[in-house]
Amino acid sequence: MKLHVSALTDQGKIYHTYKDAANGKWQSFFGDVFGVKNFGIFNSISSMQNGGDLQINIVKSDGKFYSIYRNKNGNWDFRNIEMYNNGLINPNTSMSLKFVATNDNISFRMIKTNTRNGLINTRHSFDRSSGIKADVFPDLKDFDVSSYTNQSVIHTSNSGNTYTYVVGVSLNGEIVVGKSEDNGSTFTVDNAVLKLNDNRHFVKVACAFINKKLHILGVTNTGNLLHTIYKEQSSFGDVETQSGEVGQFCSVNCSVHNNHLNVVAVTTNGEVKHTFRMPNGSWKGQWDDVETKSGGKDIGKIIDASIAKIAFEY
Repeated sequence: MKLHVSALTDQGKIYHTYKDAANGKWQSFFGDVFGVKNFGIFNSISSMQNGGDLQINIVKSDGKFYSIYRNKNGNWDFRNIEMYNNGLINPNTSMSLKFVATNDNISFRMIKTNTRNGLINTRHSFDRSSGIKADVFPDLKDFDVSSYTNQSVIHTSNSGNTYTYVVGVSLNGEIVVGKSEDNGSTFTVDNAVLKLNDNRHFVKVACAFINKKLHILGVTNTGNLLHTIYKEQSSFGDVETQSGEVGQFCSVNCSVHNNHLNVVAVTTNGEVKHTFRMPNGSWKGQWDDVETKSGGKDIGKIIDASIAKIAFEY
């Protein structure tokens, strides 16, 4: 099993490396995914496991969507997924894209686009062919998606064992949570927002499920990285308090392996760091600098990164 980290630089290039979960070692290099191929400049990145493949979802500077697939043998495949729009949104205004795979093979898509008034509007779709299903939130600064399967929960109306949560940052810096039940027939937004009781507000968010609990990570306007568990903890904890101070953050993403919450966060000076939260609630005592661990090559200023667990690899 490997934890794959994909990074986006301020020059719009995509780099990739991975950590072997069995021995804790990182790949010996941070590879340029496209290499000599000229696919243009990218401005958004997210990643996920799709079967046994790593799927990286990216948006070009012209708003077109792409997915990059890395198979079990380490080979790459590049596909234009603009066709998934079905003409319902303008690809020239699309800013970011996130998928999550659910147990019934539905791909949940969040798309953040510019609206006519210049604000950011977030939409979602439950499969690749239906296009935009609904506007689920008001305007958002940032968002993340996570899927949860609980076999003990059975609804009589449909398949009933998949939930997709959407966690977003509102324009006033509060975290809002929405939940899709089953096949997307219903979607509800929690009226109780998550906010800080000081002068700080959130600008970035990430989420993941561990043991039926939704973990939420947020980056503040002051560069702090905070963590909480939805509807269980009443406040946020500062990740750097336990994992060490490494500077101010501008981006965060997370993934789960063996009940450990694995986190990659990008600092304002362009470095990507990795740490994890253990099942007992404590954090790893020291961050990994991913560039240093992956051969030490400076790939440039990183502005965003994503992490995904891939369980089936050679």
